[in-house]
Amino acid sequence: MIGLAAGAVFVEARTVLIALGATGVFAGVLTYFLTPERFIAASVSGGVYEALATDREAMLDELGLSGSPVYVPADTPRVYVPETDPVDATDLSLPASDELTHLFVTDRDGNPGVAMAPTGGPLLEEFTRALTTPLASTPQPLADQLADGLVESFELADGVDTSVDDGGRVTVEFTGLAYGRIDRIDHPVCSLVATGLAVGLDAPIRVEVDKTDPPLVTYRWDPSSRQADSSTETDAIDS
Repeated sequence: MIGLAAGAVFVEARTVLIALGATGVFAGVLTYFLTPERFIAASVSGGVYEALATDREAMLDELGLSGSPVYVPADTPRVYVPETDPVDATDLSLPASDELTHLFVTDRDGNPGVAMAPTGGPLLEEFTRALTTPLASTPQPLADQLADGLVESFELADGVDTSVDDGGRVTVEFTGLAYGRIDRIDHPVCSLVATGLAVGLDAPIRVEVDKTDPPLVTYRWDPSSRQADSSTETDAIDS
């Protein structure tokens, strides 16, 4: 059935071999790695992510998808990779929400893609359970929370430096990353920030890797797409 669906959506693809079962395995390894009852070396979960990334990158290459990942908030967040990026970098228009529940996605503009479970999903769940205050819903406090979680809670980075633009952009520079190169598909560190921003801001987040050494990533969203008016919200975050 997957092969038929892929053939219907991506007419140029003849053979697509997908090993997405690694997603669940990776989430499980991360969960064990992050719980105090059991310790699993970072090299183990890193090796599982390596296998997942290799399969996902092969799938995207086979299907000819080269667009920047967009992280979409939902009951179960998704990361959507389109065939191409829009001409306007601020354009975050997406297929209908029900389409994003499928692996293979088409949209009315003829720009197909794939929608996957983000590796940052289980990380964000674990992070929010450990918070003593709600997940923030405005950019600066939310970026600070996520940076603190990466460094202090999960130790997935040695340092995180954030720069927030109220026009809909957060630029993040990382040091001492776990899981290798930041430019691999749905890198867990990058994915946690993107998924957290999408959920906290209730807006799709486009991810662009600007540099790999040092790792520098830009996260963009359309402030007008948020359902809530952030000017009326107050975020309580411990200093």
